[in-house]
Amino acid sequence: MANISVISLEEKLIPASIESGRIEVDESRTVVDFSHVERLDSNSLASVRELAQRAEDSESKVIVRGLNVEVYKALKLAKLTSGFSFSD
Repeated sequence: MANISVISLEEKLIPASIESGRIEVDESRTVVDFSHVERLDSNSLASVRELAQRAEDSESKVIVRGLNVEVYKALKLAKLTSGFSFSD
């Protein structure tokens, strides 16, 4: 049975839990809930890029849920969407 870790981001701008490295991606699957994140700045994008890299390095699957259109567009423009799976 796969281990699943669920993380809810409560910040509206910078997902500090990603930035500080508090999200561990050593589980089989990690679900990151972005429903409270309204936008991403350059620091946030760098943090999300790092999360994607950690997931790739540990061969984990990261599922992102609750994205609004603006946050998705920012991830798409930064070419970060290929590192994640998306869910409603």
